[in-house]
Amino acid sequence: GDDRQERAMNVQLESGWCLERGTLWHPQYLTVVQGRGHWTSTHLEALRFARREDAERVASLFGDAERVVEHIWS
Repeated sequence: GDDRQERAMNVQLESGWCLERGTLWHPQYLTVVQGRGHWTSTHLEALRFARREDAERVASLFGDAERVVEHIWS
């Protein structure tokens, strides 16, 4: 069999809701550094919420969070 095809079938997808600001082409994501909210351009460092409503609650605490967006990682 084709190993690439078999590996592709075993890929685990993870989804979550993130807080973003900035442009859609160069977004920043909310993360935590030393116990404080921090913005990063690295999506792998973003805080991930399982439920949209939880992300929206946290976004209400950060006045500079512009949107809540669902993301999918592999």
